Amino acid sequence: MVSWRRGWFVALALLLLSCGRPAPPPAEIAARAGQAMAQVQSFHFAITVEGGPAYIDPESSLSLRSMEGDLVRPDRVQARLKVGAAGLAVIELRFIGIGQDQFLTRPITGQWQPLPAGWGFDPTILFDPEQGIEAVLKRAQWQAQVGEERVGKARCYHLHGSAQGKDMAPITAWTIVAEQVEVEAWVGKGDSLLYQLRITEPPQEEGGHPIIWLLAFSAFDQPVTIERPAGL
Repeated sequence: MVSWRRGWFVALALLLLSCGRPAPPPAEIAARAGQAMAQVQSFHFAITVEGGPAYIDPESSLSLRSMEGDLVRPDRVQARLKVGAAGLAVIELRFIGIGQDQFLTRPITGQWQPLPAGWGFDPTILFDPEQGIEAVLKRAQWQAQVGEERVGKARCYHLHGSAQGKDMAPITAWTIVAEQVEVEAWVGKGDSLLYQLRITEPPQEEGGHPIIWLLAFSAFDQPVTIERPAGL
């Protein structure tokens, strides 16, 4: 009985000590997240854009509203996009990228076609060590760890900071023009993976609305098969 009680008290003491342990500095949490994401071989992503247009075509007629799909290293992606079209309701498109070959469905017929020159936001840039997630986490100035929150089932550190717009532009289809943007990150406490990233660009004119990019990540290292569209 004495031995059992001693073991219980030791376990309780360790639990209390771990609960009271301070969180690492925000920059250290972000650096660990960058390193962890650099090792991930695949993940599911969901991107939403609120408050302003993020055009994906040279004529600035199709603006990205949301994109959801899967990424597989080094250069495979499949996604469904919702875009706002001038004079039309929001339409859904499908996208597949394999290396340099990229394909998009036609807005009206849904038939696959090679991606027109100058179009698109290629999500594989998220893997790029110089412009993607790893670079974003490293170059931002993380001022605070504002709390702990759950994203799905993961308990995460919630970080807040700022960044130069040019450093965030590659993962936002090069739409950011502001010099400074607000950034937030949700990093898993147990695995240091990035579960969510929010980038807020201030209004560019008086009375305008901020543009918010929200990127969510899940299903890390789950098997995914991505093939070319039939006949292309």
